[in-house]
Amino acid sequence: MRDAADDIILPLPANAPRVKPNRFTRWLGRTILRLGGWRMEGAFPDIPKLVLIGAPHSSNWDGLWGLAAKLALGLDLRILRKH
Repeated sequence: MRDAADDIILPLPANAPRVKPNRFTRWLGRTILRLGGWRMEGAFPDIPKLVLIGAPHSSNWDGLWGLAAKLALGLDLRILRKH
């Protein structure tokens, strides 16, 4: 059965680093993205490690959307920020 939240996030490839599954955090991330009107497009590369750079930021809300995407996907991400 297909969930409506499946239209919001992208499927992860087999080699993507994942965190231990947690249904609540995945639900929370998907709900935040859905309420904000966000939808992911494109595809993830099928590699075990990569560097993702998010810049420039348009507002302080970018951190919330990024965290929601991280939770929704269940990705094992490390975040480095600069003040």
